[in-house]
Amino acid sequence: MKKAVMWLFLVFALLTFAAVRVLTATMTSENIQYLPVTVANYDATVGVSLLSNTIIDPAARGVITYDTFVNAASYQQDGVMSYAGYQYLAWYHDDLHARIARRALPSGAWEIVELDYQLIADDSHNSISLGISPVDGRIHIAYATHSASVRSTRSAPGVATNPAAYSWTSDLFEPTLTDFPGATITPNFTYPRFERLGDLLLMTWRNGGSGSGEIEMLVYNDDGTWSNRGAFTSKSGVFSANGGVSDSRNAYLNGVTADAFGRLHISWVWREYDRSVACAENAVTNHDLGYAYSDDGGMTWQNSAGAIIGRTGTGDMIGLGDEHLVAEISINAALINQETQRIDSEGRFHTVVSYVPEPYWDDGCVSDFTAGRVAHAMPVHFWRDIDGVWHSKQIPFLQGDVGRAKVVFDSQDNVYVVLPDLRIVAASAAMQWQDWRLVYDAAAISIDGEVIIDSQRAAAVNILSVIYQEANDGVSASALWIADFQLGTLR
Repeated sequence: MKKAVMWLFLVFALLTFAAVRVLTATMTSENIQYLPVTVANYDATVGVSLLSNTIIDPAARGVITYDTFVNAASYQQDGVMSYAGYQYLAWYHDDLHARIARRALPSGAWEIVELDYQLIADDSHNSISLGISPVDGRIHIAYATHSASVRSTRSAPGVATNPAAYSWTSDLFEPTLTDFPGATITPNFTYPRFERLGDLLLMTWRNGGSGSGEIEMLVYNDDGTWSNRGAFTSKSGVFSANGGVSDSRNAYLNGVTADAFGRLHISWVWREYDRSVACAENAVTNHDLGYAYSDDGGMTWQNSAGAIIGRTGTGDMIGLGDEHLVAEISINAALINQETQRIDSEGRFHTVVSYVPEPYWDDGCVSDFTAGRVAHAMPVHFWRDIDGVWHSKQIPFLQGDVGRAKVVFDSQDNVYVVLPDLRIVAASAAMQWQDWRLVYDAAAISIDGEVIIDSQRAAAVNILSVIYQEANDGVSASALWIADFQLGTLR
């Protein structure tokens, strides 16, 4: 279905209602409203131009699991990132060894070193995430291990803050660690995410398994150690659907994102453990879209209306029963987990999630998650305005794949969504992100799986770096690429 232009589908879709109910900041059922998809005029000056498209590794690990490669999985935060004038990228070569590369921006030559860690299993959940601690200038690397023991490493101090002073060699990095120094993590380590909040570096991960886990947090200390803060999402509560009952779940985060004003934002969907709530054997038990923010570095969490709904490291975690919903999205709609979120320059929160609109369900259900999403999934843009009111817009393009999209902004707060097949669609801030159009069709690019992006570079200089892996037979090595796009107005 990739790159298929299903115009009849789109015309019909534009006349339907999104299968979602959007709540305002007051979070009461009286404010639920159904938002129709409408056709708007668009600002034709907003677009992208391809600057370069370069192979990083001609033989990257190419086994596809869970519909994507381990080197480009949406839940990486971050697999590619920029800091202090350099860009960093980590991935697995075909021989299973982890590699990390850097280049001086905007277009320096890539320097590549091999690390001492090897991929533990061909599982795309075992992706690599990067972080940087401003207090000591270290580069941190977390190797996700899909509910297994921790594996990590870090550079010597100063390597990130003064990169030109260091020759890029493997000796800069410590031997693989089985912990985060100073912290305690049980051997159920999945989805590590680093995020900088000012000079503070945080790390979150899921403790537990699919449908039965909690999101926990570490904070990096000035002395080079980590401290546990504890969990902030709960797996408890009772959920009923399709005649079944589930009493365990996990929150799948779309991201952990700090804004320029010192606020930390999260959004998520729930995944239920008990499959009796699923509408079919091949359905997935994801449902609903939640949101919370923290103004104290992730210790206390508030909902969109400002009410406290969770305290990290206590028994009062964010749970199913708290008032947290942005939108009620049916468990029957093939909603994907861990998609994308960003903050614009005014501190407005944006997330894009994708699912199958109700007219394309089979007898009240998307009975086959993969097939249904490939054929009919569409992305929906949700944003919270400065008054705390939520808005939504169904983006009038097929997702094009089972996988996830990425969202990013230029300096004018125009929004760009990179779809899984590397088509890019955009909408302008001037028209309140209503004027969606295709700005890059990716017709000449061979891609499989998902994409990851350098959100720091895009925010700083209006250049979007996209990492993708070349399509293959699902087993053999294939090329890992980086495509750079200029974002902004086309005059």
